[in-house]
Amino acid sequence: MGLASGSSEIGVEQVDRSGRDNPGEWLFKWRIQNKTAEPMRCLSVRVPHEKFRSRERVFEPPLAVAVGASVILDMAVFCDEPPETIVENAFLILHIDWRQAHWRLFVRLEIRVGAQGAPDSVTESITIQRVGFSGLS
Repeated sequence: MGLASGSSEIGVEQVDRSGRDNPGEWLFKWRIQNKTAEPMRCLSVRVPHEKFRSRERVFEPPLAVAVGASVILDMAVFCDEPPETIVENAFLILHIDWRQAHWRLFVRLEIRVGAQGAPDSVTESITIQRVGFSGLS
């Protein structure tokens, strides 16, 4: 799924998920695709939902995404919901440097926990807000 911004677009989709050593811990991989006319840099990412969460991950140096390119972002996530559960309104929130400004990319996810207890994410929508637009940073 992508974000329309004039004739440009940013896409985010899950490409992999694997279990970790601890129950309820998963390694997710998402493809971040830059279809815009300007390069962007991912500064950090977080997943703040109670039932699908992670610590903030800061990229140092920032993760560069060239024009027309994509990168794979991996993130350790905790989700210990019972099989067949659907978690709504989870967000993958990226802090990006793009178009000479800082932005927050809000990727709304639906999490579907399968019969074996493994969660997968489906991108439902993507919105973007300039950092500081509301007077807050």
